Amino acid sequence: AAIGGSGREWSAARWAALAHFGVRHAILVLDNDDAGREGALAAVAAEPPELILLDIRMPGLDGFEVFRKLRARPESSDIPVVMVSASHEVSQRVKALQMGAEDFIIKPFHPEELLARVQTHLELRRLHVRLANQAAELRAANDLLQRELTERKRAEAVATRVAREWQNTFDAMNDAIWILNADHLVVRSNQAAER
Repeated sequence: AAIGGSGREWSAARWAALAHFGVRHAILVLDNDDAGREGALAAVAAEPPELILLDIRMPGLDGFEVFRKLRARPESSDIPVVMVSASHEVSQRVKALQMGAEDFIIKPFHPEELLARVQTHLELRRLHVRLANQAAELRAANDLLQRELTERKRAEAVATRVAREWQNTFDAMNDAIWILNADHLVVRSNQAAER
């Protein structure tokens, strides 16, 4: 059976379907039963969900306005939003998607369809978060490697300078100097020794 003819019917059925499949904790539904825009925004700020189902038409409340406010806040700017409406107007669907909504569901809908879409967007969100975390870890590892490379280059530059200074001092000596290895073979000599 389709759900979504009235706010009460949607509200009663939404939790039963979502809780049955274990996804209720991950989403926030903003619809006719919610206490205004500020209440909805406060709920998101208090405990950001993984996904928001947002009804476009609520008494005294514009779902598009709520959506804009959600996107403007740092704590909710990247939470996926699925817009819900009884309106069959293409312009509303297009507007929602152009604004950045991840999906648009027309009421009445079948619980299985809603659940499938919610699960798809939750999985996409989780993958996005996982990729973002991996990217942050890679950036941190890259920063560490860059610092180590910079330090190594600095150490090599110092070693090269010291070796050059040592060689210049070694060659500038007037006395002949030979450096021998353990087998008593000459491995280095200064310019005086080569004259």
